[in-house]
Amino acid sequence: MTRLAINKIIEALEEYNVVVGILPTGYGKSKFLFYNRKIFDDLGKVVHVLPLRSIVAKLAKDIKDIGDVGYQAGITVDEIDKTPFFTSKYTVATFDSFLLNFYGIPVSEIWRSNWHSDVAFTLARFSHVVLDEVHLVTTLEPIDDVDEEFRKVITVINDVVEWYCNIGFKTIIFTATLYPWLLKKIIPTKHLNKVKVVIYTPEEHQYYKNVINANQEIKVENFWNENDEFYKKFKDYCEHVKTYIYFKNMDEVLAEVFNSSIKCRIAILFNSVKRCIEYFEKYKDKLQEKGFTTVIIHGKMTSEARSRAIDSIINESSLVLFGTQVIEAGIDIDFDILITEVAPPHSLIQRAGRIARYKLNNKHYEIHIVVGGDDLKSGVERLCKGIYDENEVITILKELMKNSQKLNGKFVANINWRLPEKDENIDFLKILCLTEEVKVEPSGEIQSFLAKLTHIRPGRKKALLKEIDERFHGSFIRTSALTSIYFGPFLCQFKDYFLNKYVIPVDLDFIKRHHEVLDLSKEGNIKIIIIVDNNVQVENGPHIYKFLKYPLSSLYEFLSKIRVKYFEIEEEHIKVLPLGLLGKKDFFDEKWGYIRW
Repeated sequence: MTRLAINKIIEALEEYNVVVGILPTGYGKSKFLFYNRKIFDDLGKVVHVLPLRSIVAKLAKDIKDIGDVGYQAGITVDEIDKTPFFTSKYTVATFDSFLLNFYGIPVSEIWRSNWHSDVAFTLARFSHVVLDEVHLVTTLEPIDDVDEEFRKVITVINDVVEWYCNIGFKTIIFTATLYPWLLKKIIPTKHLNKVKVVIYTPEEHQYYKNVINANQEIKVENFWNENDEFYKKFKDYCEHVKTYIYFKNMDEVLAEVFNSSIKCRIAILFNSVKRCIEYFEKYKDKLQEKGFTTVIIHGKMTSEARSRAIDSIINESSLVLFGTQVIEAGIDIDFDILITEVAPPHSLIQRAGRIARYKLNNKHYEIHIVVGGDDLKSGVERLCKGIYDENEVITILKELMKNSQKLNGKFVANINWRLPEKDENIDFLKILCLTEEVKVEPSGEIQSFLAKLTHIRPGRKKALLKEIDERFHGSFIRTSALTSIYFGPFLCQFKDYFLNKYVIPVDLDFIKRHHEVLDLSKEGNIKIIIIVDNNVQVENGPHIYKFLKYPLSSLYEFLSKIRVKYFEIEEEHIKVLPLGLLGKKDFFDEKWGYIRW
């Protein structure tokens, strides 16, 4: 790969603690250290943090030849070592797993009576870190307070960056979608002079000027070279890729696109898992009759089903993918046509980055943005409420329409989603400049709690977990705690494939809204699946209402009692392992690996 901007990143790493690479989608950010072995060898130990576990497995497999690669996520990856304490030289981890270990709450031991907090804390904090599009962490279903989740995310990122600056370790932040005003929210004020930003853009570009103006104490440098391999591949992008904006519902747009499309690779992306499933089930048989392979990928499915879907995406030439935000970052896949629900700039840019990802093959590509009806406000509300800032989406759409032509009931725009444009044509960086600064600052309450975790190793585990429950709804990282639902067999011997085939991660808000998917006792207690001496057992856990109020501490208390019941001795053989809450099989589609509700 001759990606010349990478040389600027390498030069910056020699002098600065924090290097921010703002590079186009598909530029090779995620595999930076894989293609630059000397830098990797010089750094020594690295944790690569990704926003979603769905992309951890793919990256870990892709870079395994670099040597001593491990991963930490609630999945099993063939041929790659799982490293709960980040002991590998190169560890790929999810945002949640990394942060729990970073604050001395070992993700692999959270339900144990004894935590090796010092081990988790030390190995996470004394590694260099790559933060790869981590600001894309987002809910996959509507929540009550979008701002609160954003506040938590920027607070913990700010604290992580501050730690590594304090001890002189490297932080590499890679992104294609950073709003100019966001940088100052995630970089601690006292360390601004330790930061170098490299932006792939001409010097006269508005985005470059906006980043400088919004971050005047940070060193910002542009890179632009028309001999760069990436530039040569995509310099004619707008001649091959057209963007269409529809004031219609999804069914109308799908009918129009499918009637005019020959067999090719099509991605249909939704803001909501529920809508993704509904449309997949509505169209999969019809599309298969037309000769398309159909697959679905979203955040509430088993890792086995997701792996099968990714294999199909890689290998099939005539394909329709139904997906959500989980493919926005890190999954290196390529499509000819994108149909997407309207979303904020950062999501649209990532989704558009899946089109003609590798190069322009002398053919035409299409990007279709669906507003969801003939009224802008009601359409955006229907598709974005509780997931994205609706006003931001409306503002962006209005600006895009100003630069579009209305033709046959839709708006047609020339938007370069891959390269900055030197002239007045609109591009992905200019779109990022259109949003107003979100007036959300890091949370003082969370900052004080993070400081407590940093300076005092957890003593009484139950008390700490209860504090997280009471103050932060079970998570100081997200709006609510994460847990898992198990839909597999029990009262049998455990098989290794059970974890990947029958376990689905969900958040507490999902259970609060849809606890009908759980198999509760007559008294309303959740049932918890555990492994005892390699046998799958079911036990009655806390009442559903207690669990919803105290998700971490109630499970911890329950599992402590279960360990006594089965005579487990601390620091000796582990007899009891939790698999998840028991779900009703009526709500589980085993073939496709997702919950139906």
